[in-house]
Amino acid sequence: MVEVGVFQGNLSKHIWQRSAARPGAFELHLVDHWGAPYVPLATRKESLGTGSNMAGQSNNSALQRLWHHFGAKGARRFEVPHWLGEKRACGETTRAAASSADLFVHRSASIAPARH
Repeated sequence: MVEVGVFQGNLSKHIWQRSAARPGAFELHLVDHWGAPYVPLATRKESLGTGSNMAGQSNNSALQRLWHHFGAKGARRFEVPHWLGEKRACGETTRAAASSADLFVHRSASIAPARH
């Protein structure tokens, strides 16, 4: 399943809870730019001031909460490296899926993830 325009992931969290009870039976792709698509999640040290203040959260804090929520629920998470370019991102996604990843975070506009 793919959700485009995730932000806080309310729909994705609900679907995951209902559908991912069996590991490997469900694959979820979350697509949103969360303010800084070309900065890997692991290197983001502060809120990037993207202008989003939906529900009092920045894009950065919403993404961090989402990442930790799914990890706590047992998701095998993978951040698709769109910052490496489309071809490499597709290759990395294929390898991650083959290694049992089941939650893919696409920090990008919807066009690049749709291509692969």
